[in-house]
Amino acid sequence: MIHGVRVLLTCKKRGWNGETAMIQMLCRGLLSEGHEVTIGAQRGSALESRLAGHGARVVPLNLVHAPIALRSLAQDLGRIRRLLRQVDVVHTHASWDTWLVAWSRSIGACPIPLVRTRHNLKAIKNHAFNRWLYRSSVTRTVAVSRAVAADLRRQSIVKERRLRVVLNGIDEDTFDPRRLDVLFARRKLRRQLGAPPEGLVVASLARVVPGKQPEVFVEAALRLLRKGVRAWFVLAGEMGGTPSWQRSLQAKLEGSPRVQHVGFVENVAELLAGADVFVSASTNEAFGLAPVEAMAMGCVPVCAAAGGMREVVQDGATGLLFVPGAVDQCAARIEELLANRGLREALACRGRVDARHRFGSRRMVADYVALYRSLVDRRTSAAPRLSKRLTTRSVLRGTGSST
Repeated sequence: MIHGVRVLLTCKKRGWNGETAMIQMLCRGLLSEGHEVTIGAQRGSALESRLAGHGARVVPLNLVHAPIALRSLAQDLGRIRRLLRQVDVVHTHASWDTWLVAWSRSIGACPIPLVRTRHNLKAIKNHAFNRWLYRSSVTRTVAVSRAVAADLRRQSIVKERRLRVVLNGIDEDTFDPRRLDVLFARRKLRRQLGAPPEGLVVASLARVVPGKQPEVFVEAALRLLRKGVRAWFVLAGEMGGTPSWQRSLQAKLEGSPRVQHVGFVENVAELLAGADVFVSASTNEAFGLAPVEAMAMGCVPVCAAAGGMREVVQDGATGLLFVPGAVDQCAARIEELLANRGLREALACRGRVDARHRFGSRRMVADYVALYRSLVDRRTSAAPRLSKRLTTRSVLRGTGSST
């Protein structure tokens, strides 16, 4: 049994999102337990800058997914081949870096364990190359939720014995209401929105793009305000999408001064601590990190019953679910919480406990370490047997040639 694992984590993403946040948490957790971590990240990425000074070795990679970028490809393959000799296990998080590691292992005849985490619900193209990748090269494919695992089973690309589920986690130190002044956070948010100190605030936090369906949240807010519900609604996140889609959403936002888009928010924990209800209308979440962060901060989630949301939020116990895309039902569930303080407090209390125990980063790190160790131990125990078989064959061949 090995005690410290040498892990190579790769990350193709350049910006900051749930995937890169998970890799950062995993890296810091591994380092805190005495494991060695090497990060293979794109030059100038958000992950590279955020991990600077934390003890991880960062190796810049090009990770250019283009057939004409032959020089970049050759450089990456060479760097990864050298790194494979220095680590016990490789853990990838996107298709391109997984392919690079798979090619490097094949070229260098270096069969160290390769773990691939799937962070989305996108279909894997069922062709011979992907079948080789997922059935022969990738040692274990990890799903971040049971929804992702079920999706992979439907696609029949990954063999069941190579599939594992490791639920994503949140940074329980950052998302801990005991570590900040909740009363200050509530007052600050209300001043920002122009709401009275006792006003109820509903927040939605995600990158503002069509896939997250922020228009469902905005339309539900406007319908509640037309009914006379006294609340304030804040949409937080960087604006994306096409210019025409942005104009359409902006026109909706102008329907009431009590529905505001505040753009990118640096201190997510403070925003969630200041709000009473959190809403996510997204239908393609593999896990649903933001609702868990909201639960941890005592902000009750109202989410579309799709993807990983259905296992993150326990309807009626830690939050409320609504039919995906159903604006009326979304509005009704928000109104149900706003009108019932006792229900809000009960769900918030259970949600805080659930977020910490089921979805903490320490549990996630422990699950990955257990997986790494099982794979490395299996490889270590298999090496003497393989060596013995090769030696026996050599002896038999030698004996045969001498007779």
